[in-house]
Amino acid sequence: PAPAPAPKKAAAPAPEPAPAPKKAAVPAPVPAPAPKQAVAAPAPVPAKAVAPAPAPAAPAPKKEAAAPAPAPAVAPTKKAAEKEELWEDEPGGDKYRPGDYVMAKYHRDNSLCEAVILYRKGGREGEEHEIYDVSWDEPDEGEQITSIRVGGIRELIRRGKKGTPPFDNVPLRVGDKVWALFLEDQKWYDAVLEKIDESGAKGPMYTVKWDDPDPVARSILVRRDVKLKKRVW
Repeated sequence: PAPAPAPKKAAAPAPEPAPAPKKAAVPAPVPAPAPKQAVAAPAPVPAKAVAPAPAPAAPAPKKEAAAPAPAPAVAPTKKAAEKEELWEDEPGGDKYRPGDYVMAKYHRDNSLCEAVILYRKGGREGEEHEIYDVSWDEPDEGEQITSIRVGGIRELIRRGKKGTPPFDNVPLRVGDKVWALFLEDQKWYDAVLEKIDESGAKGPMYTVKWDDPDPVARSILVRRDVKLKKRVW
């Protein structure tokens, strides 16, 4: 008999190679952050050099005080000048002169009233016989001038200016209250004397302002159309 084949030895399985140990994964290196560039601080703006304030100028030397001017001579006051120009008493002369301001007796009621001497009208020589025309401060409309004997003049209030010529009419001044003739109706009305124009070709012209301005406020008149109502000087 053929010998029995020897049993095949079971091939031992080749040992599985031990798995290579896994390499520990090396973490990828984290790139180091790029260093931040240092931001250069802005260069400080150089402060403008402040020019030092100029030193105050040395005070100008004081001028030597000039010698005070001599005080001007004081002109004589108007009052003193008027005193020097007043009429003076003259022995044997008229007792009163044009422009003298007096207190006299009014013949209608024997009251004493203020008046201005216009001129000596007449009379025999001697003070007791002299006659003067006077203009009352507040005359009646119909009697602007009164002739009065020297005995009716009771008091000399003040002398007039020396050299005053005789008045040929009642003297008027700006501001006097007057009666004036309104030419439109030929009647007399109250007014105030506002202006005297001495340059008129036919003599002085008088501007009056009517108390009642209807229909006109002012009129320009000749002397005969203006009568004194009340003297204000």
